[in-house]
Amino acid sequence: MKQAEQKRICHEKEARFDCGGRSAAGLSDPLPFYLNDGGTVEYRALLYSVSKVHRLNGEGAETPYQEGTIVKLLGVELYNDVK
Repeated sequence: MKQAEQKRICHEKEARFDCGGRSAAGLSDPLPFYLNDGGTVEYRALLYSVSKVHRLNGEGAETPYQEGTIVKLLGVELYNDVK
């Protein structure tokens, strides 16, 4: 096998690994979304979302706002302590 051909094969393998690493990072890198409900911030990635909730309640409610955290993995709610 010639040296030039070995370098080409090596570069192809590196490129495949590099692309795979980037796509895996894209699945887990969250983007923040700021909601206009009193201060809720939702961090969304393709695989999961985390919401730091701070929303205003309407008139006549016991408390003026709700606070807590919601965690979803693949659209399934795993944790919710919003009160």
